[in-house]
Amino acid sequence: MIPSTKRQRQLIGIACGQLKIEKSIKADMLLERFGVESTCDISAAQADLFLAELRKRGFRVKRRRPAAKPTPRQKGNMVKLASLAQHEKIGALARLIDWRVKDGLSRWLVKRYSIKRVKTAQEAYLAIEGLKKMFENQMKKNFGDRWMNRNWGDPDIARYIEEHLR
Repeated sequence: MIPSTKRQRQLIGIACGQLKIEKSIKADMLLERFGVESTCDISAAQADLFLAELRKRGFRVKRRRPAAKPTPRQKGNMVKLASLAQHEKIGALARLIDWRVKDGLSRWLVKRYSIKRVKTAQEAYLAIEGLKKMFENQMKKNFGDRWMNRNWGDPDIARYIEEHLR
């Protein structure tokens, strides 16, 4: 018997969470079908069968957007400086975020990345990706998981959705 993989067990856990199946019910389902109470005790084939059943009940794997490609590195000891476009992007993203304090962006850069001022392309890349994630999390918290499907009166938010989420 080939044991179930960690990935299969994770998917089963995610599926049960998505379908609102409690741990006790999941254990009962496993006991009824395979004679065990834990996903650690089933085989890889049994895990596939169980996942197929959960898919029939409505479980869908949500695909993540592909990660942005990191800034290309320069050869040797050369450092690529942040471009004007990257600085403008940082400013535009920072304006979308509701900061608790006036100098929130600079405090966040220091706390998160130990950067007092963005100078290199790599620092700009980190700041842009971090700000995008922070904005999306803030919107998700304030407006729910489907926030990007709403009609926004703010053209900056609409442009962000068009550029990054569609």
